Amino acid sequence: MTPLARATGTGSWFALSQGLKQAEVKPRGGRTWRWGATILLGAWLLTRLALSMNLPGSAIGPTRTIITVSSLGFGLLAGILPLLISPVYRQIVRAIPETWTVSVHAVRIGGFLFLALMDMKLLPPQFALPAGYGDVSVGLLALCMVYLLAQKKPYARTLVLG
Repeated sequence: MTPLARATGTGSWFALSQGLKQAEVKPRGGRTWRWGATILLGAWLLTRLALSMNLPGSAIGPTRTIITVSSLGFGLLAGILPLLISPVYRQIVRAIPETWTVSVHAVRIGGFLFLALMDMKLLPPQFALPAGYGDVSVGLLALCMVYLLAQKKPYARTLVLG
């Protein structure tokens, strides 16, 4: 599991905590949501760490693919399902400052590490080039979008959504 993924998970937790502070949620409900997010993100972290271990026979193959795809599906479901069924969660997410939501992706500037690892012949170019340049591009664009949002430019929200 990359440090970028850990940083993104940590940033997501802090953004949710900020949303809980801003939203008018009862203290007990806020504590429940904060602990729920901590447990969910902790489970996601442990699952990702387990998947990144090179166990004999699990480095490649259909089993590894099934586990990875199901982990991705679980992550998407765990993020989207509360939005669909809980008005409190929607209120918390709306209360998160837009700059926080976008700035979580700024850590992806660290994608230059993929390019460095490719240069050291530790990653194949077929993976390192798109992953490295893609991550760096997203990270730099996130910083630009955070700047525009912080300056309260009228077109910033449209650019972020685009």
